[in-house]
Amino acid sequence: MTAKTVRIRKERKFDQRLEEAREAFLRDGFKPVSVTPILGRSGVSKASLYTGVPDKRLLFSEVMRRECDRLTGAARHEINLTVPAETVPKVMTRHIL
Repeated sequence: MTAKTVRIRKERKFDQRLEEAREAFLRDGFKPVSVTPILGRSGVSKASLYTGVPDKRLLFSEVMRRECDRLTGAARHEINLTVPAETVPKVMTRHIL
């Protein structure tokens, strides 16, 4: 049996929905979050949300992927590769924590 690849379709209010979902997941965690409050704040219908994002797990994965990308970018911006190598892990650790 092969696994079906599910993709997110990025539509008109996609970034707004992701930001609403990010806030909800960070505030409440994965299990308690319902897509209904996300829909209410982003002003889209349930059908519209599920057209772009088929399930909550995929929505959570996309939110966390973007958050990791954001944090990685911030860390890369601060890391100075011209300094002695032993100082780089300290800066990286600060970003991880």
